[in-house]
Amino acid sequence: MPIISATYYTSYLHNNNLETQTLLAHPEIKQHGTFISFKSHHNHKVVGTIQLNNQHFSFHHYNYGQQKQQKIDLTHFNCHIKGYFHTSKANDVVVIVKQIDVKSCHKDTTKLPNIFNTHKNFIYHQMEKYGGKEYGRVLALLFGDVHLLSVDQLEDVKRIGIYHLLAVSGSHIVSIIIIIQMTCTALRIPIPVIKCLLCIALPCYAFYVDFVPSALRAIISALLIILLPRKILQHPIDILATTFLIVLLLFPAYIYDIGFQFSFLITLF
Repeated sequence: MPIISATYYTSYLHNNNLETQTLLAHPEIKQHGTFISFKSHHNHKVVGTIQLNNQHFSFHHYNYGQQKQQKIDLTHFNCHIKGYFHTSKANDVVVIVKQIDVKSCHKDTTKLPNIFNTHKNFIYHQMEKYGGKEYGRVLALLFGDVHLLSVDQLEDVKRIGIYHLLAVSGSHIVSIIIIIQMTCTALRIPIPVIKCLLCIALPCYAFYVDFVPSALRAIISALLIILLPRKILQHPIDILATTFLIVLLLFPAYIYDIGFQFSFLITLF
């Protein structure tokens, strides 16, 4: 296992570094891109996901919609943009969008919209419209998305010591399980049906939180406990180890994520 892991991750890092160097060697962007998600903020800031050359990148755009007629939702729209590639603090390549040519935008009908992203964007817009000035905090608690919080708010949360509440983790998953289980139990729904509902609801929630490592750990662990017989689940460390391998098989880059490392390390203790 160490030899296989070392060989695999050496190759993975080499290919990943080559892709990053290629993008940063020519950082300027002047091309069409499709906005997969488009989350606006009250201070004319927009964040989300954009697809360029069949690759998905997180993007940031400032001073968007200063003129009211230009502030529209561009989710699933293909637009000509100007900007550049940039590396974030986590050494991920992100896109800084400097200008969006709204007149060039057209609905991208070549790709089926992701139903989860569509509904998540709907929730964002409803919260922005009716959720008051602090809707960003509610969305951070629901989805772990802190992009809509100001720098001062994030610093306050860190100073108080409750930043972990804004990270989707086991407490979110336990809450979902309890809500479904208590509701179904009150309605006298059989246990096999409750398990089926949980096996549907938990993976769906993973789409809403963009498969963050801490949520994946809790979801996969819960699914293993739900699906496997108790004879197999004699040692909790086996559940954690199996979850560890499944997550890394699905998302190898997560081993370098600090959220992944802390999540498994704390659970191990």
